[in-house]
Amino acid sequence: MDSFSGDEPIEIKQLYFSMLDTIEKEGKISEELANKIASIFFSPQIDKNSQLYLNFLKKLKGFSKDNLKYIVQFGRVIFGRENSLELLKNIQIPTYFITGEFDIPRPFHEAELMSKYVANSKLIKISKAGHISNLENSYETNKILFNIFNS
Repeated sequence: MDSFSGDEPIEIKQLYFSMLDTIEKEGKISEELANKIASIFFSPQIDKNSQLYLNFLKKLKGFSKDNLKYIVQFGRVIFGRENSLELLKNIQIPTYFITGEFDIPRPFHEAELMSKYVANSKLIKISKAGHISNLENSYETNKILFNIFNS
């Protein structure tokens, strides 16, 4: 869900590593950077005055230095990962690729690409949602997951 096992595009990788370097250097997530991150995580249609959006900004700006250290380390692992698309061919169980309609970091075409590697996989797009589709459109996400687990 909202993920990709292929290469991170070089321009995006550079952007994310730059953001991680800034967080590490400053020991915080500034207001400007928090807004930039939020605009990537949510669909362009989100109400920027909504409680969901404002809470996300507040959490970003409120991380402790210790937590940020681990977030930066984790981010470098995620964005520095190796391409593992070929490994998807080994999956022999029912697999669903689920992505928000407006997911900026993990656009739908990446889910489509991954689904081509897994025989009989299903591809699902969550409408009116960005990268954190489970928050932005929790109703549809829960409905999809309910149907998957009860089929």
